[in-house]
Amino acid sequence: MDIFKRVSETLFDSTIGLLQAWQKRSVQIVKIEAAKYYLQTIQEVRRQSILLASGLFCLFVLAVAVVAMPVVLLLLLPLSVAAKLKIACVLIVLDLGIPVLYLWNFFSQKNWMRFTRSGEFIANAVRED
Repeated sequence: MDIFKRVSETLFDSTIGLLQAWQKRSVQIVKIEAAKYYLQTIQEVRRQSILLASGLFCLFVLAVAVVAMPVVLLLLLPLSVAAKLKIACVLIVLDLGIPVLYLWNFFSQKNWMRFTRSGEFIANAVRED
């Protein structure tokens, strides 16, 4: 009878241990799946933000007043053609370069990971409790 009791206790403890391990793994799998969907959502939001910002960027670049006013002033200035050309090149670089650099920096993967705290979310998902 004593052997039967020991075997049943061992079997019971083993079963409980396996169930706990299975439960722990199941929770980890759910966390990983949640992290996956979270990252897919963030990626889609990022993609939509890029489209919106690109549209706004195009609208900004196409705003004739921003470009036309300096060009008209440049043409009316009493400077040589070479000086006007250099000033025009600087204006073009400033009109296009500054917004492009801003958008490039804002939509970088590194900044989005930091902004959305995705790294922390992933670390919590794969961390063993």
